[in-house]
Amino acid sequence: MHIHVLAALAALWAGPVLAQSCTVVTLSPETGTGEVSGYVLANERLCYFNDQMNQSGRASLFAENACFTPEGLADCTREFVFNTGSRGFRFFVEQDQLRAGHEAFTLRLTAH
Repeated sequence: MHIHVLAALAALWAGPVLAQSCTVVTLSPETGTGEVSGYVLANERLCYFNDQMNQSGRASLFAENACFTPEGLADCTREFVFNTGSRGFRFFVEQDQLRAGHEAFTLRLTAH
């Protein structure tokens, strides 16, 4: 009984952000850039994770109708300067204005 209660509390404490599976975007040592391209559906939220520790950089999203929300912020944007600290950084890509079908995007992370 206690194990189930502890597991439930741990799941609630972690929240939806930590529970969501994220695709890792690793920056190339040669260029300092990492990029991922794909499609996002209406009402879908895709998670991408920069696994570089103690690094600052810029995140840019190239899309007609998509944006990303940096971890811990509420606004959806296409440009953001970030600092990973000691734990990396998450970005959540979604459609800007909900439309049927999919929206193509490219998320680029560049180290400073």
